[in-house]
Amino acid sequence: MIRSMRMRMTLGFILVMVPFLVISSHFVVLAMRMIHAGEAKETVGRAIKLGAASLQSPDWKTELTKIYGLDELRRRHIGALVVDDRGAVLWRSDSDAPKWPDPPHNLTTRMRVGDLTLYVNLQDFPNDEGPDARGLLIISLVSVIAVGLGSWLLVGRTLSPIRALSRQAAAGEGQLVAPSQDREMLELVSTLNGFLDRTREVSEEKARFYAAASHELRTPLQALMGHLELASAQPRSAEENQATVQEALVQTQRLASLVESILLLHQLQSSVVSVRESVCLSSVVLEQIQSIQPLVEVRQLLLRVSVEPGVVVSSIPMHVSVLVRNLFENAAKYSVSGGEVSISLSVSSGVAVLRIENDVGSVAMDRARLYEPFYRLDPSRSAKSGGNGLGLAICRAVVKANRWTLDIDLGDSTIVSTVAFSG
Repeated sequence: MIRSMRMRMTLGFILVMVPFLVISSHFVVLAMRMIHAGEAKETVGRAIKLGAASLQSPDWKTELTKIYGLDELRRRHIGALVVDDRGAVLWRSDSDAPKWPDPPHNLTTRMRVGDLTLYVNLQDFPNDEGPDARGLLIISLVSVIAVGLGSWLLVGRTLSPIRALSRQAAAGEGQLVAPSQDREMLELVSTLNGFLDRTREVSEEKARFYAAASHELRTPLQALMGHLELASAQPRSAEENQATVQEALVQTQRLASLVESILLLHQLQSSVVSVRESVCLSSVVLEQIQSIQPLVEVRQLLLRVSVEPGVVVSSIPMHVSVLVRNLFENAAKYSVSGGEVSISLSVSSGVAVLRIENDVGSVAMDRARLYEPFYRLDPSRSAKSGGNGLGLAICRAVVKANRWTLDIDLGDSTIVSTVAFSG
């Protein structure tokens, strides 16, 4: 298999041109032979008329010699002879035509004048005047070679910007620069630069994720290790040991929750949603509201709920539960104590819309990093609530996998999270 695009394009062009040149040469040969045949017959017809008229002259031999000595007739190798009634040749043209057949064959035109008969022979017709098929075939082959060479050079010139672009990419010098101003090349370079930018963004995002994940994992591990080392360094009372074990359990639970969240995020980002089923979103919302009820009571939050019954969406059931739980937990954890959390589920224009609004007080939000793993609006509040900064990253992964939309807006003292289940 030919691996060179340049060679394949050149050979393809040659294979298209060869039949065209051969067939066209054949038709050119036929057409030119027909043209020359018509011209030869017309010339012979005129010559025999002139010859027949000359036979009426007393000096007809001289007249015939003049007529058949004309350059036009000699060039066409037209020969003539005159015979009497007994078949004796009385006169013969002295042209350089091939030898006169004896007796005259069926290519001969004749005319009788008195007791004389004039024969005019179309000698060597039509090959002598018509084009040679073999010559035209040779010309066609030469043309094919010339076309092939021209195609090779033209295709090479056309593909040279791609080769230059390949060298740029191999050098790895940041943004690619278009080697030519052709529209197709500019579009290709723009597409490649966009792809490289996205690749760099993904790489940088992964690097930040790994760095943040290692930091988040190291914190509970170091705390756990410190408590255990302190407990084993010297004798302690039962109460102190109990406190150490309790703190170790808290750190272990935090570590387990963090690992579980990291694994879930990885699973959501790596999996492809293929099999879906109908999920009652209203039931999931009510179940998750019950699950955050203890946290709502501890933080003395005012919970307002408005859920339209019978709302159904198509999804993997686990995805809906994960999305709703994380949004509800974030709203409960990061609301100010004694604040208000409003949850509503409705259907608008055939699309289910879940809206969560909660009081957060005065915080700043970096919208560019909002969905970045381990990003927190208020790190001090996250430490108190036990959050690990993966909630919104998990929500975004679920939404992206199911082609839904998630919008988070920060007001003066509230955050409004809106999910449109439009996928």
